[in-house]
Amino acid sequence: MSSIAFNIGIEGLLAAQAALDTVGHNLANANTPGYSRQSVLLSAGRTQQFSGRLVGTGVRAEQIVSVRDLLVDRRILSQRGLLGRLEAKSSGLSDIEALMGEPGAGSLSSTISGFFTGVSRLSANPGDAVLRQDALRAGTDMAERIRSLETGFQKLRKDADSRLGAQVKQVNTLTKDIATLNRAIAAAELDGSQASGLRDSRDETLRALSDIIDVAVVERQDGTFSVSTRGQILVSSTRNFELESSVNADGEAILNVRGSDQTLKPTGGSLAAYLEQVNEVLPQQLAKLDALAKTLIHEVNKAHSTGVPANGPFRSLESTHALTDGDGDGSYDDELLSQAGLPFPVKDGKLTVSITDKLTGDVETMQIEIDAEETTVGDVVNALNAVSQLTAVVEGDGFLSLRAAEGYGFDFAARSFPTTGSLGAAAVDITGGYAGTTASDLTFRPRGAGEVGSTDNLLVDVFDRNGDRVATLDVGAGYVPGSELDLGNGLKASFGLGAIANTDSFEVHAVADGDTSDVLAALGMNSLFEGDGADDMAVSARILDDPRLFAASATGADGDGGALAAMLAISEASLDGLSGSSPVQYVGAVAADIGFERSSSELAMETEKALHDGLVAQRDSNSGVNVDEELVDMLRFQQAYQASAQFLQVVNSLNDELLRLL
Repeated sequence: MSSIAFNIGIEGLLAAQAALDTVGHNLANANTPGYSRQSVLLSAGRTQQFSGRLVGTGVRAEQIVSVRDLLVDRRILSQRGLLGRLEAKSSGLSDIEALMGEPGAGSLSSTISGFFTGVSRLSANPGDAVLRQDALRAGTDMAERIRSLETGFQKLRKDADSRLGAQVKQVNTLTKDIATLNRAIAAAELDGSQASGLRDSRDETLRALSDIIDVAVVERQDGTFSVSTRGQILVSSTRNFELESSVNADGEAILNVRGSDQTLKPTGGSLAAYLEQVNEVLPQQLAKLDALAKTLIHEVNKAHSTGVPANGPFRSLESTHALTDGDGDGSYDDELLSQAGLPFPVKDGKLTVSITDKLTGDVETMQIEIDAEETTVGDVVNALNAVSQLTAVVEGDGFLSLRAAEGYGFDFAARSFPTTGSLGAAAVDITGGYAGTTASDLTFRPRGAGEVGSTDNLLVDVFDRNGDRVATLDVGAGYVPGSELDLGNGLKASFGLGAIANTDSFEVHAVADGDTSDVLAALGMNSLFEGDGADDMAVSARILDDPRLFAASATGADGDGGALAAMLAISEASLDGLSGSSPVQYVGAVAADIGFERSSSELAMETEKALHDGLVAQRDSNSGVNVDEELVDMLRFQQAYQASAQFLQVVNSLNDELLRLL
């Protein structure tokens, strides 16, 4: 019996010592990240038969285990994945907001407004050289800001791509570490014990992995973990499968597990956010900026290309956009305009070309029909060469060159023509600039016969192309030959002496737009802006060198600011290329969308962080070290140790007494 009692005392001491050691280990790791509180599993010793009865054999310290709630641990992994994505997404959107700087001085919207303000001021005094320079400087500021933003967005995309690559490497490092820990845990637990420290290290590594990519974890019977993401295995027991990043044919970054041809699309972790930034968010911002630049270039150039410079019609002009030889036959002439590699579209319409005799001031105007799907480059060149005193040629590098004969100039202004003619024996002169929004053919027909300026009630009706009467002019008795009569929409007519009859007629082509086909803007002829997108938009070097080439006039008349008015109208126009918005509205909407996305991400992040913190608190209450509780356990096991020691002293004393009796 004494041997059993002695054994009971020893086992009690050992169990209490093991418990005290565990308490000490817990206290020492109270502030260690990822540490799970450990506990000694105690069990009663097996009973033995002694002197006809069953006798207990004391206590056993079976094993030391970590206290874990696997369900909470898995929920924390999932929550960390959501937080990782939202944090990276919010950071990326904040970078975009900071780059755009909307609204504020130097922002894109302010430089756009500054350009149109400069145009507006110049339109009030088109001949002012200082205001002309100011407008060009404002245009340069706007173009530079667009190019700067394009460079900034490209840098942000490159940075996000670098982070993506770094995160892929980190995933591979972490999965390798998990596989290594799996091997160590499987080896350490062969005897049925629990490798708590190794398991804590693996859990901490898993949490770091879940920050980067969403993971699913399955524990095997041997204690190893299988880790997968979106159905693809990253860790299988003691082996890890590396993640790879590459670029597909569309220039998008893609992920896949090595050895698998299936594209991996993570939905959680910072990796998902960086992938979204590289493939969606930043390309979309670049596309929106490019759409803005293209629209501004195209719309402003359409207005400017038909304008007349301050120094009058052109002597020569060259396109800034080159044609391409699509079929490679060495000739540009057979290329359709719609397939000639121009950066902007050409549509069905008419191109108005005027030739001015600089000596006499006489102007000859003609129109060239453009069919977007049928007209070839050669058709346009031939039609231009058919204009008197004008030579057109496509140079070897694909640029269209125009040159007027000595003593002549040309332009593409919206001139009504002919400006002189006759109605019967009376001369007719047309003056003014047509202010209508669409072209119109005006036909003059007398109601009766008589002498201009002397026949009573001698009326001339003016009809538009639809046959509707738009004006009636009294050129009979009381009319002073040569005086101007209003036709409406900015045009005036004057009649000389002479007889007219109701069989006579005179026709005027009222031109609203010198180029309704937009072929000039597509070719880059007489353009204010060079380039075709956000990366190369700039004010024409030709105009910066000679600001007089900044076309303010729509007709060539002194003081006319028609071209400037057309440019200024763009600032408030609903433009198709900008989803029906004006330029400033478009920029504001883009900035507002980014701000809303960032705010939504931050709000979602706050919500998810609260859930995460709640789960961590729940885990800590169960698996964390509570110093107060550990101190209570320490006193409890200290007392147990002391009691076992006291018990051994008693047993030893009884044994000594028994020996003396014997």
